[in-house]
Amino acid sequence: MKVSLWLIPPEPTFSTLQHQINNTSKSSNNVLPSFIPHVTIVGGITVPLSNKSKNSDGDDYDDSDSTAIEMLKKLKTVFQNDSLLKEGIPCSFEVSLQYKDILSKDLKVVGNDTGVFSVFQKNEEVVKWNQSCVSLMNKSPEYLQSVRITQEVAKEYDQKFHDICEKQDKNLGVVTFPPPVEYPHYSFAYGSKPEVVFDYCLSVPPAFVAKDFALYCTSPATLEGVSDSWYEIGRFSLP
Repeated sequence: MKVSLWLIPPEPTFSTLQHQINNTSKSSNNVLPSFIPHVTIVGGITVPLSNKSKNSDGDDYDDSDSTAIEMLKKLKTVFQNDSLLKEGIPCSFEVSLQYKDILSKDLKVVGNDTGVFSVFQKNEEVVKWNQSCVSLMNKSPEYLQSVRITQEVAKEYDQKFHDICEKQDKNLGVVTFPPPVEYPHYSFAYGSKPEVVFDYCLSVPPAFVAKDFALYCTSPATLEGVSDSWYEIGRFSLP
């Protein structure tokens, strides 16, 4: 089972962005799935599925999310006790943050002058479905800290985060992000339609400070899975 920790925008930004995502999905005849607005902190954490457990009456019940819930509780404790995060996590998406100056030069991108763009797989003509319509987010110290502490908790469950944390420690704590963008970002849509960048008059989200987090099951990590299989496991908030 793979899970991801998402940062959730506050109201009224959340409702504005959710309306935008829903309208984009509807306009595409649901080819582009709907999902909740978020910024991923850490994705693709593998946690074991628990077996059936017995309740106080001795009856079997489905406890498949119990390990993920245990991890969520640990994350809540660490986040709520981190002094750097006590005021929340500032998120800003500046048009002046020019993706062409930041992204790897060998990436193929399709974008406009509003800071919204699509990213294609290296050496391919296929857009990466979960980076098909994005805006780059500034790397605030609070956001980077949230990534680091999530990775530290994740390594208790997923071996690959031992390697990630060890590599970052050797690299003076520099946080890395998944390819091809390799940069924190907000997604307006998921899919294989790069034309969405131009078709829906999108612009960067407004700046916000977030204090809410959601742990999502993101298995399978496919476009079809977004609508059919992804679900929320639980949430927590900063004080």
